Amino acid sequence: MLARPSSFGSTAVLPAARSRTAAGGHVAWLHQVLEQGAAIRGPVGILGTSISATWLAAALGDKVTFFVDEDASRVGREHLGLRIIGPADAPKEPAVLMPLRPDIALAMAWRLSPFNLRLNIPPAPPDAPEGKP
Repeated sequence: MLARPSSFGSTAVLPAARSRTAAGGHVAWLHQVLEQGAAIRGPVGILGTSISATWLAAALGDKVTFFVDEDASRVGREHLGLRIIGPADAPKEPAVLMPLRPDIALAMAWRLSPFNLRLNIPPAPPDAPEGKP
């Protein structure tokens, strides 16, 4: 089920046909994120240890060699058997994938820019308006 806030302050369920179209667009975008990561030569890191980061790491398998996380309580630990590194200590050369909405990824990239990481912004979703993530 897909729902969105209505102008009346309650939650409105989207019609089934529109829900399928919206869900199909999101699934297509997830495939694009996966293809972006698979297309990178060599190992990669992943920003975060969220559900989306976990999904992408599982989908890319041995290609993923580390996670980067800003949460100091996670740094130095492991996730899926891979080390979690803080942005200041992360390697500069392997690409770091960002399994986030593009607008959030851009804001994160700006905030992390002092660390000179090779961050890969995800593609815009197929249903995004022209020029907007």
